[in-house]
Amino acid sequence: MAEKRLKASERKEEIIKAAIKVVAESNFDKATIAEIAKEAGVNESLIYQHFDNKVDLMVSVIDYINKVMSRVTFSTPGLDNPALSSLREAAVTFYESAKFNVDMLKCVTASIIASDKKIKERSLEHVKISHKFIEGRVRLAMDNNLIDPSLDVEMIAWALLANVWMLSMMLIFGESSLMSMERLDKLSRQLEEMIKPR
Repeated sequence: MAEKRLKASERKEEIIKAAIKVVAESNFDKATIAEIAKEAGVNESLIYQHFDNKVDLMVSVIDYINKVMSRVTFSTPGLDNPALSSLREAAVTFYESAKFNVDMLKCVTASIIASDKKIKERSLEHVKISHKFIEGRVRLAMDNNLIDPSLDVEMIAWALLANVWMLSMMLIFGESSLMSMERLDKLSRQLEEMIKPR
């Protein structure tokens, strides 16, 4: 029986998924188009029909990962709630999703240390988008008198993002047992207590 022919958009996504796997096993600099083509089960020329070059492909990888992880995290029910518990729920949702997408986390980490400036810049853009999202939630909580108004909203957002990053590193290194959902919830609740108005 003949294999079903994929639409161009589906083929492009399959190539991106293959690139994620290859990069996760090495890094952005070492991954080659030949390895990605082999993983995707296509020839190299097909990759160049979808992407101008390796950097273009790698930027698309970063965009794809951001889209997938954002869709999961930002669709958490109750994010319009001013309480910081909505951020805790988003962090839990992200963590639960990330456990099944460790290769994506490895790619995000690799993108930060990639030698290509365009790859690093795109990665940083996505970090800033995440920060702005968190900052908006923190500002909403502050506007509703749920956070001490003397605190620096931007720094709280960076601290929260750093905690998510730490959890991601634990997953990458296979140490997810160190951060159970109960411990994550406890940490989040303690942070909420620390920044409440006095």
